[in-house]
Amino acid sequence: MNYVLLYRELIRQRLEDFRLSQGWHKHDMAEECLIQPTDYSGILKNSRVIDSQNKTKNNHKYMLSSGEAALFARRMGTDIYGIVWGTPRDKETIVKLILLGIITNGCKTTPFCYIDDPHGLMEWSLKQKCLPAEYRTRPFSDSLLQDIQSFFSEEYGLFFDKDVQQLFEILRGDYDPDLERLSNYLLEQLMADYSFAESFLQRLTNTIHNRADLSSGQGDIPEKEIFDFLDHKGQYGDLVLDYGEYDYYLFIQAFNKLWDRHHDSYMRIFNEEIFENDALESSLKYFQDDKFTAVVKSDRLIDTVIRNCIENEFVNQEAYLTRMLKTQTFHYLMERSQMIVADQTVATFIYTSDSLKKTMDLAEELGFKDAECANTEEIAASNQKNDDNDDIQKKEKE
Repeated sequence: MNYVLLYRELIRQRLEDFRLSQGWHKHDMAEECLIQPTDYSGILKNSRVIDSQNKTKNNHKYMLSSGEAALFARRMGTDIYGIVWGTPRDKETIVKLILLGIITNGCKTTPFCYIDDPHGLMEWSLKQKCLPAEYRTRPFSDSLLQDIQSFFSEEYGLFFDKDVQQLFEILRGDYDPDLERLSNYLLEQLMADYSFAESFLQRLTNTIHNRADLSSGQGDIPEKEIFDFLDHKGQYGDLVLDYGEYDYYLFIQAFNKLWDRHHDSYMRIFNEEIFENDALESSLKYFQDDKFTAVVKSDRLIDTVIRNCIENEFVNQEAYLTRMLKTQTFHYLMERSQMIVADQTVATFIYTSDSLKKTMDLAEELGFKDAECANTEEIAASNQKNDDNDDIQKKEKE
């Protein structure tokens, strides 16, 4: 990923936002910050990474010196860390973008949903079925379109922010096999959200089930695909973002839950390794792509992600149920695949196994799709109750 291009663009935006807030021309900014006008123009030029919607790497390796950053900081009432990394919220945005870059890992589909055209936004939102009834039932008007735009901005935050989407386009890079395992563990964290897990598993299993050689009865049972996924192998970024017509918002919901649960652990790593690193005071040259890459690919980050996955299953009851869903889904997929390979006539793939249906019914009963679930004991008790009822029915039939 293009980490340096990202933070260069953020510095440029920060300097220009301050200049414009003061009503200054560029030569005024240079004079106020005690640098030459040509130097300020050069800094902006060196940091510019977007040219006609394309990323461009210039010949200047470093955009400004620590001394220049200190001069800007003094005039802007901050410090060198504020110039380079911005506010706490700016830092959180950077980390969120990096996590999104890891999850997508080179796929070309964007995880953002910003739509500038109000009419196009309304049409899209109705297809997605994520627009509340209070907007769907109102008479069509310009004020309705404005309110819908406001709703998405407030509800989806950075996912509906044109500027943040542009920053992600700067950051995103090509597929990196070294990020595959980390990407899949983050996907596992996303699947702690039941609604997203159900949607994603349906796409994944349908993709495997409808494989050309398997559907013709000529292929092998897809054990490798299943076990690769369970072993956190493979790249699923495009499938994660393959929303079809209706469930894009589930990904946003799942990511926001991930962030709410594990915000502290991820920010701690990037604060200690990047944002609060003393090396910044001596030279910005220290923060090149290889430094960011070392943090992203570090054992510390992967261990933290794995630990968070384990904690999800023991602490978060929704994650407990999605693990059941995943296990039962793959068992069912294996059974259906065996039937096809054995040349048995089967219907179009749908979730119909008894155990899988029980899990999905329980999720609906406990309100997973709209709210936090009940405690683990309630889930276990509900499962036991269902099993007991089955035993009673079997005995009655006998």
